[in-house]
Amino acid sequence: MDLCLRYGSTTLGIELKVWRDKKGDPQAIGLEQFDSYLARLGVYFG
Repeated sequence: MDLCLRYGSTTLGIELKVWRDKKGDPQAIGLEQFDSYLARLGVYFG
């Protein structure tokens, strides 16, 4: 996670990915990483 903000009981995370020519769309990898980071923080979305 590139940035994690906590304010009271609210946790906000930001994951940044750079789209490079010839590397493809990084969205799927970024979402998988982000989900893993949030799970370690105990933040789950249904």
